Amino acid sequence: MNGDDPTDGQDFISSLPDAILHLILSSIPTKSAIRTSALSKRWRHVWSETPSLSIDSHRVVARSINKTLSAFSSPKVATFHLRTSLANRTQHVDAWIEFAVNRHAEKLSLEFRDTRVRDYDFPTPSPSTRTLP
Repeated sequence: MNGDDPTDGQDFISSLPDAILHLILSSIPTKSAIRTSALSKRWRHVWSETPSLSIDSHRVVARSINKTLSAFSSPKVATFHLRTSLANRTQHVDAWIEFAVNRHAEKLSLEFRDTRVRDYDFPTPSPSTRTLP
């Protein structure tokens, strides 16, 4: 390879601007996007500014989701998708919804996987940012 090539020693995808990487990572589940951080130093924090989050709480414990949302550094979320059951998670679900609202989510998608959803009251928006439990 020519020494003047800007991609020398780096794969083509890593040479893309962050904005394009964010769009690519937006098309996969958040858990998979986070796994890309192991690829290189360049990729370590790229996922944390991805404009879309897709979280399935059936496969991950609440503490892990809270850690993920705490590490998320983008001030805005374009799309926030949450797939969950409410069993023993109402407090967490409330906090996750408030996270999306406080990040001005343009599209909020909730998928409840149990019959108790009829008993769920969405949290009242508060003027201050609520911290995750």
